Amino acid sequence: MNSMCPVCHQETKKENCKSCGFEIPSFAFLSEADANRWYEANCSQAKQKLHKEREEINQLQEEREEQEKQPVINNRNPQKQSLFRWQKYWQVYICAGAALLGILFGYLFGVIPAVIDGWTIWFIISIVLVFLSWILFYFLIANDIDDLSVKQVILASIILFYNTWYFIPMWDMHKNIASRAISDNYIGEYINGKPHGQGSITFRDGKVYTGDFINGRATGHGILIYPNGDIYEGEVRDGRRHGQGVITWANGNMFEGEWVKNNWIDPDSMRGSGKMTYASGDVYEGNFSSYRRQGQGVYTWTNGNIYEGNWRNGERHGHGIFTWANGDIYEGNWRKGQRHGQGILTFANGNNYDGNWENGQRKGHGIFTWANGNRHEGNWENSQRNGHGILTWANGGRHEGNWVNDLRHGQGIETNASGTVIREGIWNEGNFVNE
Repeated sequence: MNSMCPVCHQETKKENCKSCGFEIPSFAFLSEADANRWYEANCSQAKQKLHKEREEINQLQEEREEQEKQPVINNRNPQKQSLFRWQKYWQVYICAGAALLGILFGYLFGVIPAVIDGWTIWFIISIVLVFLSWILFYFLIANDIDDLSVKQVILASIILFYNTWYFIPMWDMHKNIASRAISDNYIGEYINGKPHGQGSITFRDGKVYTGDFINGRATGHGILIYPNGDIYEGEVRDGRRHGQGVITWANGNMFEGEWVKNNWIDPDSMRGSGKMTYASGDVYEGNFSSYRRQGQGVYTWTNGNIYEGNWRNGERHGHGIFTWANGDIYEGNWRKGQRHGQGILTFANGNNYDGNWENGQRKGHGIFTWANGNRHEGNWENSQRNGHGILTWANGGRHEGNWVNDLRHGQGIETNASGTVIREGIWNEGNFVNE
């Protein structure tokens, strides 16, 4: 016999409601009064339970709809489901391989070329390769970072730490491998099976070193002879010029000063202060950086010209004083080897220009004073008076007007020392035309 469920109001059996699961007692053994009391005591709780279950069902339905919006693997294919569950783990495995591959390339391209004594560029390449492995590592896990487990995060951290830890001592490995390689043709003193003391070695690039060795390394004071004829004598570290030393190039140039070994721009470069004597006889004494005059320095030409001041990239740049052999002196600003900016040029005959310069030419506002007392103040172009200017003679007379190519040209006025106007009108190429 079927009846109506008091909770969901669906037709059901007396023993149990199929729709909501509400258990209905057998009323065959209850009086009408007892049945009413039973309904009042139990129906309220059952309805609350049913409401809660329906809320949970709605929440699950919303979550399912949200997941359907995301690209997912077909749930009907158990094999694809299994691959999806393992995907995030494969990412970490690939990342681990990428990081370890970076270490391998760092070793192969960074350390082994040290044996042939040409490892600086390869060391830079090894840095780039390892760095790229870190970038690959990041992007492989970035899309799934929210789903990474604690074990995966720990694994990723260990890989990155190991990668970094391994790479830090790689620089020292270069020197160790290079030092072991030199024992092949080393002639000299040994201690504990390593070259130590005085000795001589020919490197595979053809250069010959004769001098001090310490624990298998060509370090100390010695002489380096290069295949192209260059000769260096001074302090050496790991077979490279480092410290104070003198080098004579095959072209006749000679440098005496400080060297820095194995910077990434140049394996052995001049740094700090030193003295360069050129084959032409010119001499520069001052600061260097990577074979270039940089900072303060003095350059003396064989013809007697002298420049003292600032240098940048081998050119006069900044404030400096140039003294010509004939006695002319310029003091002021320079840019890329040319007088540029404010400066004063004093000629040996007593003439003087004080004003602006551009690319080695007088340009802009300036004052030119002649040794006889004449004075011109005005605009200059291509080292000539051009534009408005005032010429004052030593006797007090003056001309104020326009100038073209160092000549009075255009409107102008000429007065004497007392201020009386002598001529006022038009000039053409230095000649007065009319009033």
